[in-house]
Amino acid sequence: MARNVYRGDKRRRELAKKKKREEKLARKQDKPPGEGEEETQDLSYLEYLHPGGVPEELLPDQEDDEDEDDEEDDD
Repeated sequence: MARNVYRGDKRRRELAKKKKREEKLARKQDKPPGEGEEETQDLSYLEYLHPGGVPEELLPDQEDDEDEDDEEDDD
């Protein structure tokens, strides 16, 4: 029975380490914990798929989004 207790304790410690690591990374990036992690993972996956460089058409375009918003405001 002691083994089950140890496994649970080990899992709890692993989760605490993971949470602390994420909070530290978020502080480095000046972001609240839990925000912006998905974008980073998506870009990392694209870089994994295209080791020579991610094609521009697959990267999120920030400039195009701004232009579309301006056009909608003019109508």
